[in-house]
Amino acid sequence: MNSQWSQIITKILNKRILFILIIILIISIYFINFFLGKTKKKSKAANESVEITFTPTTLNGKANDILPELKIMGKPSVDIAVRGYELMLVFNKDHLSVEEINYPSTCSSVNGYSTTADLANQTGSIRIACANTTTSGFVLPASSPQEITRIIFRSKNSNNSTITINPSTIGFSMINYSGGLTTIRASNQQNITASVRTGEATESPTNTPTPTPTTATRPNATNTPTPTPTSTNTLNQQPESTNITLNLSLKFQGIINCPEGNKQIQAKIKLGGRTQTDYQIGTFSCQNGKWRGSVSFNVPPGDGYYLLIKGEKHIQKKICELNYNEPIGAEGSYRCVQGQSLNLVQGDNNLDLSGLTLLAGDLPAQDGVVNSYDTSLVRNNLGKKDEEALSLADINLDGIVNTQDHSLIIYALSVRVDEE
Repeated sequence: MNSQWSQIITKILNKRILFILIIILIISIYFINFFLGKTKKKSKAANESVEITFTPTTLNGKANDILPELKIMGKPSVDIAVRGYELMLVFNKDHLSVEEINYPSTCSSVNGYSTTADLANQTGSIRIACANTTTSGFVLPASSPQEITRIIFRSKNSNNSTITINPSTIGFSMINYSGGLTTIRASNQQNITASVRTGEATESPTNTPTPTPTTATRPNATNTPTPTPTSTNTLNQQPESTNITLNLSLKFQGIINCPEGNKQIQAKIKLGGRTQTDYQIGTFSCQNGKWRGSVSFNVPPGDGYYLLIKGEKHIQKKICELNYNEPIGAEGSYRCVQGQSLNLVQGDNNLDLSGLTLLAGDLPAQDGVVNSYDTSLVRNNLGKKDEEALSLADINLDGIVNTQDHSLIIYALSVRVDEE
């Protein structure tokens, strides 16, 4: 009898213990989920954006006046940590000229990539690009619009004009919670515009009447002959500037064959040495494995020149020698030797530089350095084929961001910075 009661009691206890264990397990799961839900890092939403505006939206002035300062403002949908941004502004260069382009202290212009005032006045467009070199970036708050860039224009004549930003050109490199970079776009759906209204010239030239000659003359006046200019030594004179066109053939790292779709690469070209020029942007198309394009400069012909060439995802290369072929396996090893220079003639100069490799690695927005920003940009876009990812990190133009692009950047880390 006692044995039966003992078995019954044991079964009841076992059930109660099992029930208690189940209750404890349920409570534990609840608290674990609650704790993780409070403490774990969540990814940011995918629909973040930045609203871009002009302040003021209308510039009033007179012909030949310096117009009020135009500010470009940015207001994100949430607070974001920014490493850099880029956008393209277009204006009518027949109506306006750029006096100054100023960036905030938190984000400096990118040397050799951001448009200078001189280049803007040649092209009628301004590539506004900046980079923050700190690992944490800078905070762009959602509370109120913040200044991105300030531009000062001068009116050339009496005219109404428009300054425009296309939202599709706007991109902000945002640091996400994982420490990587995410590109976010503008929330604006249509072109962002500012109106310019310029009236009559500030001062009208005064028509001074020409004195009527009289027969009276000064006493003792004599007719002094106009002196004949004395000729100077022409050997010491600089040749006059003239149009020089460079027809270039280039080789970009990692692109062995011409990519599909007639893709083009833009490169910035600058002359140095004998004289310093502004950067000219050339568009290069692939023909038989070589990238061909042309740029022109108004400079004196002769020797003493070197070239600075920088592709849109590449390190700047200094070149002062023609017909040089880098050894196989030593791509990017060429260095300009002191004393060497290029001799340029008036008109066309056909320069085949395809024996040298322009190393990749300095990705948009370019800052002249290959670093963790560039490698992270590739890693964060691995496997992507969308237009945005390809424009930022598809180095070899094969239509996908992959480990080949990452390898190209790692190779370029041995060089790291632009050549000057």
